[in-house]
This record gives sequence, C-alpha cells and structure tokens, in this order.
Amino acid sequence: MIRAWIAAAGLALAASGTLAGTVDFEGTLAPGEDVANLANGSSIGDGLRVSSTEQLLLVRVGGRVDGFFPSDSPLPEGVFGEVFLSSVFDATSNLTLSFDGVARNLSFQIADADFGEVYRAVGRRGGVIVEEITVADGDPGTGDRRAVDVVFSEAVDEILFSGTPGPGTTGIGWGLDNIRYEVVPLPAGLVLTLTALGGLGALRARRKA
Repeated sequence: MIRAWIAAAGLALAASGTLAGTVDFEGTLAPGEDVANLANGSSIGDGLRVSSTEQLLLVRVGGRVDGFFPSDSPLPEGVFGEVFLSSVFDATSNLTLSFDGVARNLSFQIADADFGEVYRAVGRRGGVIVEEITVADGDPGTGDRRAVDVVFSEAVDEILFSGTPGPGTTGIGWGLDNIRYEVVPLPAGLVLTLTALGGLGALRARRKA
C-alpha cells in the first residue's frame, strides 16, 4: 500500500512539473535583420537547449541571406513562418537538442532534403539510443525546399541531428523549425528520495508480516 502511494506521488510530482512548448523562432530577429548567429548551448525553449560544432544561424525566410543555397524559402509557403534555424553551408552538418528532463510527444520539421542528402535524428535517453529516424532525398514529401515532419514515438532526453550531402555535392543546406515537445523534469534528488521511501515502506511491510 505504501509503495503504491509512493509511486502515485512520484507520478503526480512529475506530471505537475511538465513543461510544454513549441519553438518556432519567431521574433528572434530584429526588424531588417536577415540572419543572426545563435550562440552554442543557447536555451531556445523551456527545458530545451541547442548546441553544435558548427555556427548555428537564425534565418529570415526570403531574406538576402537564407539558410539554403541558393537563397531558397521553405515549402509549402509559410510552413516556417518568418524565421527558422539553420547553419553555415558546409560539407556536413550537426546539432544536438538537449532536454532538462525526459521529453515526450516530440516532433519537428526539417526542410530541403534534396540532391541525395540524408538527415538522421537519433533519440537517446540516459545515453542509450531508443529511436532513430532517417529522412533522405526521395522519401515521400522530400525535395528542394520542402519541409517534412519528424515525429518521435519514444521519450528522449537528447536528439542528435546530422546531415550528409549527396554524391558530387560540396555542401549541405537545411532548415529546422516548429519543435514541439513536453518535458517532465525529474530532479536527481527526487529519484533518490522515492527510492529510499520505497525501501522503507517495504521494510515496514515485512515487519508487520
């Protein structure tokens, strides 16, 4: 009985602290600004940070400097609003989405899988790979400038995103936007406390028997 109550309390605490959000990068550029550097490790939403070994960029759709080459805008028109996330045009590409807890109902959109490009999104939880999604040129919905949905069914605490160019191309251009998620923060102290209380409850139950 005591152990059941402790488990229920833990679930209630976790549920009460759930952080839900949508990151669409709107309003992150000043009027007249077409591109801006995004600092490595930046917080981009409640309980969500982004990092990369490359320079990440905030890019205005249709601006003088775009996240694709040459100067494309994502399709369908308006899918990325006015601003999206990208990086410098390079031979490869990568970024990491790190959550301050366990993220569920996670999805985002990636654009411009063309010319043989392949994108991989690897979801990890506790350092273990729990799900991997690949978006490659030629998959349904892909193509020049086109945005496709990437939806995770597993709960994760980290997403490792990477892109590789197709044969004969010199670089890779991509856009990412509309990150949707729910994060359940679970402080380390809470796990230890619940574990200790569970052990105490089991001990008391044995003594009564």
